[in-house]
Amino acid sequence: MTLTAYLATALTHELALTFDLRRAIISVHHLVFGSRRSFAYNFSGDRRFFNKPALDTMTPLHLPSRKILSCGIVPVHFDGLRYRLLALRGSKGWDFPKALLVDRQDPLQVALAAAREATGLVELELSWGDDAFRETIAFDDGNVSRYYLAQSKTSEVTLHAPPGTDKKDLEYRWITPEEAEDILPPRLALILDWVTEQIGAGAN
Repeated sequence: MTLTAYLATALTHELALTFDLRRAIISVHHLVFGSRRSFAYNFSGDRRFFNKPALDTMTPLHLPSRKILSCGIVPVHFDGLRYRLLALRGSKGWDFPKALLVDRQDPLQVALAAAREATGLVELELSWGDDAFRETIAFDDGNVSRYYLAQSKTSEVTLHAPPGTDKKDLEYRWITPEEAEDILPPRLALILDWVTEQIGAGAN
């Protein structure tokens, strides 16, 4: 074998090993972080990050093409002993009052309007600030729900049935955070934890 052929073979072998190592690193990163943000090692051993899809044969993770945002309010009321949350039950189960954000609407105003229309609670105070909110993790279709925290001085609720919905199929409950764990869907666990933390710290 000539020197040129030997060097060419050695370089090909080295590149193959480097590529296999890179694929292994990317695979582990996908499994641990579930992200398309991958990392690799350059020939000098330094790590660098890049945001392009990984150049491997793995099936890329599905990312939603756009974010579909619903905005809602978690109404809370202090009954003299503790805070209670207002949960609503509709055709899709228990949730907090919310509405779909359309075009360039203000998310907070959409959330407040949805809560007032659904519950009749007109005087909702943003005791924790108008920038205090938490979002759910996005679904595969891009749906995300953002919830603000607002305090109501009254517990008197007047349910309003959306078009096509029978009012007798609706229900509301003022519940403690512990009771909320039993009826709210798992996707709202992040929201419930945040609300519990906020009311535990007290209003601003």
